[in-house]
Amino acid sequence: MLTLPDGPFLLAMIGDAGSGKSRVARAFPADWRLELDNYRWQATGSFSVKFSGLS
Repeated sequence: MLTLPDGPFLLAMIGDAGSGKSRVARAFPADWRLELDNYRWQATGSFSVKFSGLS
């Protein structure tokens, strides 16, 4: 069982593909999660844009 801190917090999950990050994330309520793909879509209209640079 994972004990969470009181108040706001940020949990960044890092690991190899297939290590269970998504499985752990699904244990949290949907409104607690920030999903990079959703923000990537809003910013660029594409899920495939991985990097952007300033020139």
